[in-house]
Amino acid sequence: MLKYKKTVGSIDRAKNIYNNHIKPNGVIKVFTGRQLLILSYIIGKHGETTSAFLSATLGVSTRTIKAEIKNINEELPDEERVEYAPKKGYIIKNLTEKTRNKLISIIEEERMNSDEFRRINKILTILLFEKNYISMGKIADKLYFSKSSVRKILDDSWRLGKNIEVSQSKGLRINAPESKKRYLLSKTLETDNSIFEVLSLKENYMYLSSNLSSILEEAFIKHHYIISGDSMKIFQNYMLITIIRSYYDFVIEEDREPVPVSSLMQEIKEKISERIGFRLSDKEIVYCQKKLNECNVISALPKNRGLEAVYADINARVDIFIKIVRENLSLELEMSENLREIFLLHMHKLKLRTNYGHDNVNYSKREIIRKYPMITHIIYEYFVPLFDFVIADSEIAYIISYFAEFESNRKPIKAVLISDLPMSMLYRAVTAVDKYFQNEIYSLEIIPRYLYKARGGNEDYSLVITTEKEMLLQNKELVLIKAVMDDRDIHEMAEQIEVSVRRIEAGRFEKFYFSYINETMFMKINQKLETTDDFFKFSGLKQNKNNYDFILDSGIILIPGFLYDDEKSFIKIFILKYPLRYKGRDIKMIIASGYNIKSSNIKDFYSVINRLLNPGEVKEILKKYRYNKK
Repeated sequence: MLKYKKTVGSIDRAKNIYNNHIKPNGVIKVFTGRQLLILSYIIGKHGETTSAFLSATLGVSTRTIKAEIKNINEELPDEERVEYAPKKGYIIKNLTEKTRNKLISIIEEERMNSDEFRRINKILTILLFEKNYISMGKIADKLYFSKSSVRKILDDSWRLGKNIEVSQSKGLRINAPESKKRYLLSKTLETDNSIFEVLSLKENYMYLSSNLSSILEEAFIKHHYIISGDSMKIFQNYMLITIIRSYYDFVIEEDREPVPVSSLMQEIKEKISERIGFRLSDKEIVYCQKKLNECNVISALPKNRGLEAVYADINARVDIFIKIVRENLSLELEMSENLREIFLLHMHKLKLRTNYGHDNVNYSKREIIRKYPMITHIIYEYFVPLFDFVIADSEIAYIISYFAEFESNRKPIKAVLISDLPMSMLYRAVTAVDKYFQNEIYSLEIIPRYLYKARGGNEDYSLVITTEKEMLLQNKELVLIKAVMDDRDIHEMAEQIEVSVRRIEAGRFEKFYFSYINETMFMKINQKLETTDDFFKFSGLKQNKNNYDFILDSGIILIPGFLYDDEKSFIKIFILKYPLRYKGRDIKMIIASGYNIKSSNIKDFYSVINRLLNPGEVKEILKKYRYNKK
């Protein structure tokens, strides 16, 4: 019979964090959850981390943010302080690499130990280690929760709900083959190691984890099979769960589609037996080999590895995708040869994972969707349907990242360099502009000052660069560069031009942005919605098979769509009087959009959506229009 022990409370966890983060010149003490969120934004450099940004993101006043900053500074080591920097927002001044790594470690630990994750994972662990049904009351007793708390967690968690079988007379259980249960446990271990507290195996976990980590690292390096760090962690977790389940006599079923066991996997098996003293069965090793085959490597495998046919098939589908996007949206998404080869291997590994019923977790999924709404929509609309297997949302986020560079909406500009200097003196500046701004500046004309004057300065130049100081009196927005330039001057010139290009682009986009932002885009739904079907009913928007919804951390759903007839592109924001409980989150706002593919400004259109998805942006717009419709 498995033994369970009482959940480690917040006080014990605080002590643990406190005792494990000591610095030579002082102690990094325990921060509150809100303070850790503030630090995560400052360290992560999520745009300008101003008081207004943090206030809108965390849902508190700017006064509270400033008070929290003060408290954070009291806990940081001497000389390392959170300060406000113009145009940057809050930064940590004199932040050492050691302190930075400690803070990141604390933030990560707090995220992994959040109450929601821990409670769900502990209930899931109990169910997975029970061979028969178990009542809700017994689960509550084992975890020292109230029965009502367990019931609420089960009701609220769609992740638990989709895995649990309920019997009124017998209780709860997870009715799944052993291979599926091991996969679920390894996924749980990716976010939270508290499952070993539930099983009273924390010391065993530390011993197993340390030894297994050494075994795997040595074996992978010896066999020249270099996988990503994340893949190594996922594989190690699966091996840990395999050993523990086997130890508790949970027998895995015969694999119906076995794969050959590699020399690498065979060596891992032997080293586990030798160093840990546990021998895995041949059936278990086949499942471990399949998990190994799924791991993402950090570079493309040589083409003599028997993947030619696989590569050719995926490559053909990628070509079709790029062609469809070009024809429908007038966008070029062509990859470099090296990136495409890596992407093809990624898709091969993804298909293996899907065939085995697995997927990789992506904790940046919502952030990726928020930053790249256009590419996200394009991938769901045109890429996913080309493949004959279902791609998990977490995996799609990785695909989006390969095409993220195409989200940029910068339009090339026309520039002029006005100078009375001979071309020999200007050569370094001209070649530097071409080198650093070949995508931003499509034309750079070089003319003397008298010719510019004769033309009346009426030429359609977006950017004006000059070596003549006197011209600054006529136009403060000119970029002044030196006549004689060394490497430092070249970099300073590049920075000045970058600022000017950004200013020009911001001005151009601002006009487009406010063509969509107005009071009529808002609508309040006073009815209580139970499903997204209810939303379409009350909003009056069309619902079709190509509707996708993307949930963001800020309690927002984005529902984008492409319009293929003569309908006008639109962006609408729906404010919900009563939160919609959807996929474990309380949704308070829905942003719906429709882009007509006959238009020619898709990047600008989705840049508007991108900006609306920034924390606090919609709130500021609502303030502007004093929106309070009943």
